[in-house]
Amino acid sequence: MTVDIRARIMCDLGEVISGGWSDDHAQGTGLIRTRGEIILKGLERPTLGQKVRLAYVQNGYASRFPRSLRVLSAFADPYRRQTTIQLGCALTLRENLRGKTPEENTAATWNDPANAAVECSKYTQGTISITAAFVASECLRYLNLTSDAIPLSNVYTVEEFDLSSGYVSVLSDLLLSESYLGYLDANEILRIRSLSSFTGTVTVVNQSQVIDVKSINSGSIPGDAVAATYSYSRFKKPEDELTEEEQKTRDWERDETIGPPAIRQIEWSGGTYVREEIPRTVVTSLYDSFDRLVKRTTETTTSVASTNPSYIKWYLERGVTFNDGDDVSIIVHTPKYKYPAEVLTEPLEPPLPGSCSAVYKPVFNFDPDRDRIVLSETTETYVSEMAIAGALNIVYSGVVFNSFLNIFTDE
Repeated sequence: MTVDIRARIMCDLGEVISGGWSDDHAQGTGLIRTRGEIILKGLERPTLGQKVRLAYVQNGYASRFPRSLRVLSAFADPYRRQTTIQLGCALTLRENLRGKTPEENTAATWNDPANAAVECSKYTQGTISITAAFVASECLRYLNLTSDAIPLSNVYTVEEFDLSSGYVSVLSDLLLSESYLGYLDANEILRIRSLSSFTGTVTVVNQSQVIDVKSINSGSIPGDAVAATYSYSRFKKPEDELTEEEQKTRDWERDETIGPPAIRQIEWSGGTYVREEIPRTVVTSLYDSFDRLVKRTTETTTSVASTNPSYIKWYLERGVTFNDGDDVSIIVHTPKYKYPAEVLTEPLEPPLPGSCSAVYKPVFNFDPDRDRIVLSETTETYVSEMAIAGALNIVYSGVVFNSFLNIFTDE
C-alpha cells in the first residue's frame, strides 16, 4: 500500500514535516504488518502504544488513512525542535507478545467449542482434535483484537497447540497454511482474504496465461533442507568418593580447571612489580530429574594485578602497603524449557463432573523432541567493582575485594 508523496499529511499529534509507511510483502506470510515513521514539528511526548490518527489531502479531497497506527517509539530533538515517531499497526506492536505461563502458551483441546459435547473421560482414552479456527481465536484474544470472520477449516490432532513462538507468528502461520492473508483496517479489525480467489479490481494472471514460471530466489528448495532428529545422554565417570546410590541420585556436576602459572608485571617509577598468578575456573552444573541442564555457574579466579593494575601502581607510587589478593567473576547460565520437571511429573487429576476446561488436567509425558528444546536462555554476569575500575582504566584507591557485585543480564 502506497500513499502519493504529493499528498498533504495531517496528524492529530502535530504538524507533519515528513513521513512514510509501508506494508509487509504479501509473499510468504499470512499477516501483513504496517510500519512507518513521521517527523513532527515541535517537541511531542506520545506514549507507547498510543493511537495516531492520520489523514491525507489530495486533489482537494481529504481521506482517512486506511490503517490504524500506534506509537512504537519516539525521539524528541530539542536542537532541531523536531520529534521523530516510529509507527506500526497493532500486529507490529505486539509481534513479540508471548504468554508468561504454560497455560498462556498453549491452546487446549478441551477448551475448543467444537469439542463441547465430548465427555471428559474421552480425553484420557486418546487425543481429541483441535480446530485451527479456535487456535486463531485464542491468538486474537491474547492480542486483544477482533476479526470480521475466521474462515479456517484445518483440524490438528494434538492434545495442545503450542503458542510459545508468539501469537502473531502462530496466527500468520495458520492463515498462510490455508492460503489466507490478514491485515488490520482503520478500525483495528482483522480482515482476512483468500489468496486463491480471483475477486477484486486488480489485474490477475490466471493459469491459462502462464507460459513459464521461474524462481525469484526466495526460500529454500525442499531437497536442500535437511531435518535430523537425534537424542543423546550425558555420561561422565562417577567420582570415586561417591557411593553407588549417591551416583544414581546425583543431580550436579563440578569441574575444576587450574591453568598454568602466569607472570604479571606492573611498571612503576621505582621499578617493576612482579606477581605470579595461577588462574582457576570452577564450573558447577545442576540438572533436573530428566537430566536437563537447569543452571550452570562458572566461577573464575584471577588476581587484582590482572584485573586492575592501576590500583597496585597507585599504592606502589605512594609507598603504601597493599594486599594484592584474588579477584572473582561469576557467570550464571539458566536455560528455560517449555515445561519444568514438576509439571512433567505431575500425576493425572481424575475428571470431575462439569466442564472439562475447568476440571481436566492432562498428563504431560516427557517427550525428548519437545522437552529438551531450550526456549530461551538467561546469562547473568557478576563482576567486582575492582574489575570494573580496571576495565575503565580508573586509578582506584579504594580497597574492595569482591564486596559489591554488579550484575549484567542477557536473555
